[in-house]
Parts: sequence; structure tokens; C-alpha cells
Amino acid sequence: MEDDDIEDPSLLEQVKEYDLKQNHELRMECKPGRDVRIMLEEGSAEVFGAELQKGNAVDVSGQKLAVYTWTGCKLKVQGLPAMIYEAEDTPVAVYCNLHQMLRQSRQDARQQQQQDQQAGGAPSTQEEGGQRRPPFQIRGHGPRVIIVGPTDSGKSTLTKTLLNWGVRDSWEPTFVDLDVDLANPSSTSSIGKGAQNGP
Repeated sequence: MEDDDIEDPSLLEQVKEYDLKQNHELRMECKPGRDVRIMLEEGSAEVFGAELQKGNAVDVSGQKLAVYTWTGCKLKVQGLPAMIYEAEDTPVAVYCNLHQMLRQSRQDARQQQQQDQQAGGAPSTQEEGGQRRPPFQIRGHGPRVIIVGPTDSGKSTLTKTLLNWGVRDSWEPTFVDLDVDLANPSSTSSIGKGAQNGP
């Protein structure tokens, strides 16, 4: 529905409140050019793993997202999303399990780095028996993850969530975007890489 098709323009300024139960999420799709803002009023909530700050209105125009709460929360939505509904069946528990495995792998890598520094050497690229390690098993290197899947299967959501959780744990994960479908049209077949140090 385009804005011109809306019989009552005041709907574009409507404010609705949502009381989410714990481990539920509010899913919404917002059209570009139509102002939609969300604001956390009570409790705690996050979008793609990034915490919402209580009382701060966040512009979500043109986005497809889910606001998740671990403990329950009250949200205010101003504007008219194209679609909005509450869901209790979310993939966040699976994402959290993967995050815990990555956290443990990072902690192990840091511990190996410290042990190598105390021993006075660089990370070893060889096993004790002289056998060469594959590059992804070099001591002191953090985990490497590749996320693949068909279109609209949640790859971007999982990636953003894991990056934000990693940052919240005080890590600085590096992200390499190999999805040429999402590349800037002016830079066809390009890839991007960046260190993540903020949500």
C-alpha cells in the first residue's frame, strides 16, 4: 500500500504500544520514504544483537527487522509499518548457541597467544610432530565462519547479530561481504571487508 492509497493520512503518524513477553520478538517491514520509529519504554530489547537504549527513538524506515527481548519489554512504534506482528518462535536460541561457541573459540585463541608470548615466540604453524597445520588451525587465531544459504534465508540477520554480540563482548570481529547480489551497483563484483567495533 502506497501512502497515496491510505484513506486516513493520520495513520502515518499513529503511535502503538506493544508489550512483548520474554523471548518474543516484534517483526516488522517498513517501506522506504515512510517514517517509522521505535522506542524502548521499559525492559530491555535488541535489534540484530544491538541493544536499544531506553527512551531513544530509532528510525527504522525502509528496513526489515525484528526487535527481540530476553526479559520482556514495552515498545512504542510511531508510524505505519507495511507489516508488523509479534512472534514467539524465533531463531535467537540457535544464534546464541553459535555465539557461545565463537566466544569460547576466541577465548582459547587469546589464551594460546598469551602462552606463545610467554614462551617468547610467534604462534606456531606446526604441530609438535613437525606436521604442518592447516592455516585455520594456527595457534592463537580466532574463529573463521562462513555463512551461506539461499536468498532470504536469514544470512544477513545472523551475520549482523553475531557481529554485534561479538562487539558487546569487547571483541573486534572482521566482516568480509562476498554477496555480490548486495554489492553497490556501481561496483559490480566487488567485495567489502571491515573490522566491527561498534553496533
